[in-house]
Order: sequence, then C-alpha cells, then structure tokens
Amino acid sequence: MTRYYVSHYFDFKNIGIFLLVSLIGLIAVLAIVLITAKLQVHRRLNYEGLDECNVAEITRRHRFREIGMIESFYEMTFSSTSVLLFLSLYYIIDARIPQAFFYWVNIRILSCCFF
Repeated sequence: MTRYYVSHYFDFKNIGIFLLVSLIGLIAVLAIVLITAKLQVHRRLNYEGLDECNVAEITRRHRFREIGMIESFYEMTFSSTSVLLFLSLYYIIDARIPQAFFYWVNIRILSCCFF
C-alpha cells in the first residue's frame, strides 16, 4: 500500500493529461478575468461622452488595475498551493512515519520562537 501511495504521485504516464487540463483551466480563468475587465472599460467608455485625453487616462488606469488583478490571482494561487503542500506533507509524515513526530515538535517550537 505504501508503494502505491508514493508511486501514484510519480506516475509520469498520466502527468501530461494533468498538466494539460491544469493549463487549460488557468488559461480559461485568465481569459474570463481579462474579458470581464475589457468589457467594463468598453461599457464605461460607451456610457460617458469622453474626449481623447480622458479615454487615454481611463485606459492607462485600467491597465494598472488589470495587472493588479492578475498579480492578485497569482498570489492567491501560489499561497494556497504552498499551504496545501505543507498540510499534505504534515499529514503524510504524521500518518506514515510516526517516528518523525519528535522532529515536528522541535520544528513547531522553533517556528513559534521566530513568530
């Protein structure tokens, strides 16, 4: 059972499908965010009678907000991934290697001292 658990995560035969589905999901989410942002700008420009100077200012401000949304998405993705990775490692070590409990206690004590 232990070998199956470990070999399941290193099965390179099916990794291509997983990476492809993940990439398609990432592209879909980014496309939704960018299309929504573009539609909001076009809607705002159509409702307001603006001159070229105001349009350029709105476009510049929109680009900064667009980049900010993308950065927030990546920060959320990476932070949640790191938390899930730590929790899964904690569970695997705690459930499969009971001798490692001594090291977890020491790491927890050290981390409490730093924070």
